[in-house]
Amino acid sequence: MGRKLLLCVDASAVTAGIWRAGRLRWLESFTNDASGHDALRDAITRHGPLPAFITVNSFEEEYGVHALPRLAAADRRAFLERKLVGLYRDCTYRGAAVLPRCDKRTRENDVLVAALTGVRVLGPWMKTLNAAGTSIAGVYPLALVLLQLPQQRALRNDRQLLVVPHEDSVRFLFLECGGLRLHRLTPGSRLDGAGLLSEIERTRAYLCSAGLLAPGEILDCAIFGVHRTEQALPPIPQVRLSCIDPAAAARALGCSRSDTEAIALALLGRRQPALNLAPPAATHAYRTGRSCRRLYLAAGAALSTGAMAVALGGHMVHVLEADQRASQAQLARQSEALMLAYPPGLGQTISRQQAIVRGADHVRARSRSPHAAYRAAATVLERHPAVVLERMDWRSEHPQAPSGDDLSTPEVLILKLALFPDKAASHGPGAVNDLLADLERMERAARVTLVRSSRDPVRSAEDGGIATGASRYEVEVLVGRNP
Repeated sequence: MGRKLLLCVDASAVTAGIWRAGRLRWLESFTNDASGHDALRDAITRHGPLPAFITVNSFEEEYGVHALPRLAAADRRAFLERKLVGLYRDCTYRGAAVLPRCDKRTRENDVLVAALTGVRVLGPWMKTLNAAGTSIAGVYPLALVLLQLPQQRALRNDRQLLVVPHEDSVRFLFLECGGLRLHRLTPGSRLDGAGLLSEIERTRAYLCSAGLLAPGEILDCAIFGVHRTEQALPPIPQVRLSCIDPAAAARALGCSRSDTEAIALALLGRRQPALNLAPPAATHAYRTGRSCRRLYLAAGAALSTGAMAVALGGHMVHVLEADQRASQAQLARQSEALMLAYPPGLGQTISRQQAIVRGADHVRARSRSPHAAYRAAATVLERHPAVVLERMDWRSEHPQAPSGDDLSTPEVLILKLALFPDKAASHGPGAVNDLLADLERMERAARVTLVRSSRDPVRSAEDGGIATGASRYEVEVLVGRNP
């Protein structure tokens, strides 16, 4: 919240204060004469240009409550303006505000109108402010400023009478649901206890006659500035009295003085009433400056937001670029490690090695179990009992790169046979040829080759040996894909 110049004007003097950071920081009174006006102008010049919020304590105040018909917002403003012109045509300082509804079931509203019927009290100080170049923010009746006292003291009854004594008068404010319904300003010096209570009784009688208070209803009355205890005040029939201690109110408001004017300035600094008596021409400079300040603040906020967005965007781009560079560097390191671990052509080498491993596994599997060719050869040999099988071996044509497929990898069965003379005599000389022919007809036999043949020597009994004279043959049978 910015700084404010607060003024409380009455017929004899003006009390000025500077409101800053929620407290009154400076407070001084100036008399209503030429020296007081010059001193106020010098103080304003010393504190710099500040908007002035003025509250007026004057016998020129006038208030009235009128019914407000149900109208739209624009029509309501026009109606209130016509109402003010009709009631206070010759008054410069006038205003109106809608009062709060006590009965929520009805939609009817009342409007409070107020005006200063003269400028004898306010006029000289307005000339001083204009001479000092001060912008006028608002002119508020003191009665509406003092309505905040019961709220500060947590006295929030629906109907309440607030009594505020001044140096030359006593002010009676009747509140209903927080809104001002009746205002009495009784002239005279400060009243004693008996005189004050008499005025309270008269005010209650007037409220009952005006229909604002039921005949038997208890009136809650709060008296400001009376330093006596509640027990010291004599009781009033159908009136419940309470006191507001000025010192306690000053402490609660953070005010250095406990007089009515200082407390009124503290209340005005905290919250301004909705009813402003200043004409639009008087507040034009303040409203223009406020709009410009708001526009400057909005533009500054927009520029700051844009700058922050640009900075954040640049930072995000920098972060993304850094992440991308880090990812590329990591990918390059991984690629280099892969190149070192797996040089070019490694895929073909691995495929060849996998083929060799599969072929070796296939060869080992075949070595663990007889090949089908073995069984087929044994079947053929059983049909030729004259030929004796001495040994059967096998070998692969391409042992360095086996494929694992029986049809694609040719195998050679090596048969070592013997034909003894006694068997040859009983089966005839064509036993071997018949065997070779049967082997060629064997399943998956591609070629049958007689590699070598020999004959054992014949030994006599005198030589000490066993005479055999057997014929020996070595036959190779190519089993697999046909050549």
